[in-house]
Amino acid sequence: MSALVTELAMEAQVNVLGAMLIDPEAVGPLLHRLTAEDFIEGRYRNIFQAIKRLRGQGKDPDPLMVNDALGGNCRQILAELMEVTPT
Repeated sequence: MSALVTELAMEAQVNVLGAMLIDPEAVGPLLHRLTAEDFIEGRYRNIFQAIKRLRGQGKDPDPLMVNDALGGNCRQILAELMEVTPT
């Protein structure tokens, strides 16, 4: 994968996760289109999987729930994802 493609893929991952954290209505449609394997960065894959697990439990994942599901040490990265995502 070229550096440009990798950079664009990372940006897309960030924006998808940020959208899922900001807008609960985005979660369902995105979960139907994406899998964990679509995330090349391990920490982003883990965040996606946490959102998917929470949704599977019938919850609308929010940043606090996702942080708790990830062990409580991810507030900074979750905040960064939401901050850089266009709304």
